Amino acid sequence: MMRIITLYIQIFSAFIVFCTIFSGIASATMIVEDLSGSTTEEDLVNILLGENSNVTVSNITVTGSNQAIGQFSNGESLGFDTGVVMTSGLVSDVPKSMDTEIDTNLGEPGDADLDTLIGGNTNDAAVLEFDFVPEKSAITFNYRFASDDFPYDYDDAFGLFVNGENIALLPNGDVVAVTTIKGTEYYDGSNLNNAFSGSSIVLSAEAAVAADELNHMKFAIADTGDSWVDSGVFIESDSFISNNAPNAPADPLCEGETNPTNITDSTPEFSWNFSDPDANDTQSAYQIIVGTAEDGSDMWDSGKVNSSSSTDIAYGGSSLEAGITYHWKVKTWDNQDSESGYCDDQTFDITDKPDPVPPQIQFHTRGLFHQ
Repeated sequence: MMRIITLYIQIFSAFIVFCTIFSGIASATMIVEDLSGSTTEEDLVNILLGENSNVTVSNITVTGSNQAIGQFSNGESLGFDTGVVMTSGLVSDVPKSMDTEIDTNLGEPGDADLDTLIGGNTNDAAVLEFDFVPEKSAITFNYRFASDDFPYDYDDAFGLFVNGENIALLPNGDVVAVTTIKGTEYYDGSNLNNAFSGSSIVLSAEAAVAADELNHMKFAIADTGDSWVDSGVFIESDSFISNNAPNAPADPLCEGETNPTNITDSTPEFSWNFSDPDANDTQSAYQIIVGTAEDGSDMWDSGKVNSSSSTDIAYGGSSLEAGITYHWKVKTWDNQDSESGYCDDQTFDITDKPDPVPPQIQFHTRGLFHQ
């Protein structure tokens, strides 16, 4: 009897585990709706703007198939839960499993701006564009590019054009496309709960714009070279932010001085004051470059360092030598990820440390000899 009860308990426990796993998978299933349903172009733009936007939008248009653009939710694995999804195939294919190749030929034309951007012929383009008037002088977006073409050589691409200029760029300045992402630090091959075989990391796009004036925005994604294996882009909701970029950092100092000429520390420390037209903005990152010539970075480039610190930042580059004038400058990012310009060129000189003074040896003779 006890054996039977024990068996029932084991079966029940296994059932509970199964249900828990299944419910976790089910709850994580991405939900999508394209423009062939009740979702409208205005809905998509409002998703990007969010409820507290300081941007006014007009003249919204979509080019391409209504089945290739829509909205998504349950996208936690992407790094953001909701937003707009655009594909060179069917939005309805996006929630399928990762081992499902999605390769719909929609028979749609490509996009001339993407043709120029990628240097090839595109097909099955999906395009969302609109005019907008921002209150401030910079805008930002967060997004992920994804594709089923990563195992192949076709160079599907995504462009985000502001007033005709593409701002969808990788951190190294390359355009966002399959071949520029594959095999780099910007590639993510993990299962992100969608059908694409891989994606970029989460990327940010930023542009300077004319505040209180009419600007134009265009999102475009397309197949390149063929019309089959598909790519997509996920754009985070509420990430269309109008913001003033920070001012160049103020009061840059090296070892607490302006352009010092007698530094003896081999790892001098830098400091500055964060400055931003928006009173409530704070520093979120900085980048310092040090070189042997103005604007140079041959000695050290810190890269973008995510930190609010602006004091006692220690030099971390190649060994500094005496008798050389080094040039340095710093720029910052605010908490909206808007980037400042560099501060004016600053300098410092390393000098040899003075030779240490030898210790004075004193001899005392008193008491050494007795009469």
